[in-house]
Amino acid sequence: MKNILIRFLTMLLYGLTLLLLIATAAAHLGRWDWRADLFSHFVAHYAALALLATIGLLALGRRQWALIATAVFVLQVYQLTPLWHRSHHGKARGAEREKITVLQFNGKFTHPQPENVVDWILFNKSRADVVVLLEVSEKWNKALRRLQKRYPHHAVELRDSPFGIGVFTDLPGASLRLKHIGARKLPAAVLRAVTREKKIPFVLYAAHPTPPISRALSDLRDRDLLIVAGMIASEPQQNKILVGDLNTTQWSPSFKLLAATAGLYDAQEGFGFHPTWPVFGIAKIFGVPIDHTLVSPSIRIVDRIVGPDLKSDHLPVMTIMELSRPQRP
Repeated sequence: MKNILIRFLTMLLYGLTLLLLIATAAAHLGRWDWRADLFSHFVAHYAALALLATIGLLALGRRQWALIATAVFVLQVYQLTPLWHRSHHGKARGAEREKITVLQFNGKFTHPQPENVVDWILFNKSRADVVVLLEVSEKWNKALRRLQKRYPHHAVELRDSPFGIGVFTDLPGASLRLKHIGARKLPAAVLRAVTREKKIPFVLYAAHPTPPISRALSDLRDRDLLIVAGMIASEPQQNKILVGDLNTTQWSPSFKLLAATAGLYDAQEGFGFHPTWPVFGIAKIFGVPIDHTLVSPSIRIVDRIVGPDLKSDHLPVMTIMELSRPQRP
């Protein structure tokens, strides 16, 4: 009986190691195939499973297979390292700096109680200078009126689909407008404003592209992300911010191309692995970070806080950042 159990565990760990090898290889082919790109998002999960396989194979005396599992583990940890290493933060420091806080949340257009979400946002109003809400529908209309009273500058497009958007701020001199991008004319918001005291200017883009659940939708997402990246890259402003549910993770080729094209870096760097979707039921164990903030090198990230479960399928994210005034030559 013991030998049968050992044989079963050995074969199970062999199979797990092979699956991890296939998933790892597929993840690196994502730029050529949308299905392969889906494998790129689960780096933390691969690392945990590879560590489990390594320990199990060593315990069973299967050293060669344990070496393979260890190699997979090391590769995944290498990809995760930036989440605990702040390599980009605040490289271009100006003489004058001031903090702002951006709160973003994909509220789900079918949310059962939008009023409760707004209650939570208003409770945190003293901390949030800019609020970005995604998937706002007609069901959200009444609740959003309360936000509009508290945040005098706003731009809202309600849609009874996953692509409504609302941006709210009480920063001085704010200018907000909506742009419709890509083949499906999805709304993206552009905010231009200055900080409260030192009047440091910045521009913020908010976007929510299509989910990559088919070849066509994956291509649409990638094209829309590149459109937004191009607009950000062409901005003369030093302080640039992009927030939104980008329907990708930082390990995807699509995300890397977006960041490189726009000249931005991931604000999650240095703050660890914090999944933001999905957050319901057993699906939580497959959670990945798809609600992002990206910023220009002139901005230093002070803190990144993932909020509580507000009965959506996403978690809210609050990012505290320090902007710098452009240095004169």
